[in-house]
Amino acid sequence: MAFRATTIIVNGGESTGIKEEPNKTGNASLLLVDGTFSSVKTIPDNAIFKQDAKEGVLALPKSTWYTYNMADHSINPVAGKIIIVRTIDGNYAKMEILSYYKDMDSSNSADPQNSGGQYYTFNYVYNPNTGDKNLQ
Repeated sequence: MAFRATTIIVNGGESTGIKEEPNKTGNASLLLVDGTFSSVKTIPDNAIFKQDAKEGVLALPKSTWYTYNMADHSINPVAGKIIIVRTIDGNYAKMEILSYYKDMDSSNSADPQNSGGQYYTFNYVYNPNTGDKNLQ
């Protein structure tokens, strides 16, 4: 995965044409599921993993994982959205984005030193066993 401001791309699929996008060298993909971090314990049976595609079509569209508050210009992760990643090696991980800001403080969101996608905070679980869909 690569993070650039609010854009999150996966190392799989086609180039999206996003400026400074790294070369995609693998077949990674992801899935966005609803639930709490602790309630997502395994990969759903009907899971359809996605990859990035041409012309800016992202596997994880921006509008799915955060909301933008126009009053204070803050970016706020949507609660209950869990990202499941299938790595290029066939391993699985789950991730919950908690904050976009340094020290998880969005009170000064207009300050570029506090944001810009440089300070993601998230919970994650990585399963090192190839093909094992357990995420506990």
